[in-house]
Amino acid sequence: MRNRITALIVAALMLLTLNAGLRPAGADTQSVYAETPGTAFAKVLDAPVSAMYLSQNFAKDRTVFALTDASGSAYNYLYRSQDGGKTWTKLAPAIDGSVLTDASRFIFDELAPQPDGLFAQGHYPDSNKRILISSQDSGDHWTTVIVKDPSDSDTDDNVIPEHIISVGSSDLLGIMGDSSDMLVSSSDNGQTWPFQLNSGVVDMAALDKNRLFMVTQSGSVFYSENAGTTWSDTKLTLTPASGRSLLGAVAAVVESSSEYTAVAVSSKDPAGLQIYRSSSDRWTKVPDGQFHAPGVTSPGRAYCAALLPGGEIFAGTPDNAVLASEDYGQTWNPLNITGEVDQIVAASWGGHRVLLAASQAGIYRLIYQPGDVQPSQPAQPGQPAQPQAAPATFTVGQSSFTVNGVVNYSDAAPFIAGERVYVPVRYLGQALGADTYWDGDVQQVTLKKDRVLVYLIVGKPQIIVAGNATPLDVAPLVRDGRTYLPARYVAEAFGYTATWNAVSQTVTIAPKPSAS
Repeated sequence: MRNRITALIVAALMLLTLNAGLRPAGADTQSVYAETPGTAFAKVLDAPVSAMYLSQNFAKDRTVFALTDASGSAYNYLYRSQDGGKTWTKLAPAIDGSVLTDASRFIFDELAPQPDGLFAQGHYPDSNKRILISSQDSGDHWTTVIVKDPSDSDTDDNVIPEHIISVGSSDLLGIMGDSSDMLVSSSDNGQTWPFQLNSGVVDMAALDKNRLFMVTQSGSVFYSENAGTTWSDTKLTLTPASGRSLLGAVAAVVESSSEYTAVAVSSKDPAGLQIYRSSSDRWTKVPDGQFHAPGVTSPGRAYCAALLPGGEIFAGTPDNAVLASEDYGQTWNPLNITGEVDQIVAASWGGHRVLLAASQAGIYRLIYQPGDVQPSQPAQPGQPAQPQAAPATFTVGQSSFTVNGVVNYSDAAPFIAGERVYVPVRYLGQALGADTYWDGDVQQVTLKKDRVLVYLIVGKPQIIVAGNATPLDVAPLVRDGRTYLPARYVAEAFGYTATWNAVSQTVTIAPKPSAS
């Protein structure tokens, strides 16, 4: 039952950290680039793991939590990492001032990180009472919120859902986990649960507190835009897995203010992943011929998935591999691991990705550089993308630009600073044919085109292309609420030239001429 909620936890944490990225602090920048990206996972925690949880402030605190599996043992334990999953510490937390020992061990059944705290629900081994607790110091000290005895009747003030997820500073969703699998909600930090939203729910993914996906016991996938008050059928039905608790899972990630991506997992079916993109408004099945683990000739199966903006999807399989896609599931590349992957979480970390995969053997970690593992006909990692957009012209002080002679109107104008022309990032990306993403928590801009990823951080004179950092003589900046990038460096990163005309005060961006 516990594994059914995996995609819910991963999706909402990815949503609420909004593409967690590199912290501007220089020491942290160096720490991630000191690690060598690879294609094989290394074990970092040698204990059977039931669940992992990213801090909702992972971009800043690098914190990850893990629960060991209590099956076959009287106790389970809460572990915490504060360096992105590299090293782990077993916590000896205190509840209501009492430090827990093995004699008074509290069984943590599930965690629910919030932006400003942490929830957990569980029980004591010698008691059938279920308890909801909260922490404000990353799991060292806890306070009881609700105590629920099985003999007590369920009321709004006396309910503890089996599965809990945070969708805001004080907003929680929960799945009861009984025969009804009722979806309930709380808006007061878990003290009361007055709203019963639906029944027969086995998994959920939250884009925000209003936009929700859910999977029902029948495998049907539904979507709501009003916090679960009403639901629309997405016309997708998943096949329940035989002999596993995972009846179907869904994960989702915000791409921009208006676009999002979702992945639905049917672990019984070969290549049982369906990709939904709001821009196309349809589900697309992963191609059977692409979804293969190493040494497996038939299409593989997926047990779990994690998403990042820009088409990056990571799927855990039972075949000693995590399969990674950078193009919304069209092609897949193997990342080697030992054993069956029950859960995977992913986060951006500068030009790299930190991936954590959990199994009954422990937690495995990989620093992954997009583009390092290639499909059958790859572009070379680190090489500029082949230009596809037409020549574009930006004029200083003018809130419009042209692409192939067609005028496009914008809400911000280029300007000159430090002898460099700055162009609004949104429209520079549009002119280059690149997707653009903004991480406000760490002031980071990501541009992606084909298999080339470019990162810049506001105020930091550096550009990161395919994981390689190059110093600049100027830095991206924010003016009047808009982010601006130095046009020349970004254009060159994608294989274009930027030409300046001082008379007309224009910069023209065009593909580099082919070598003759």
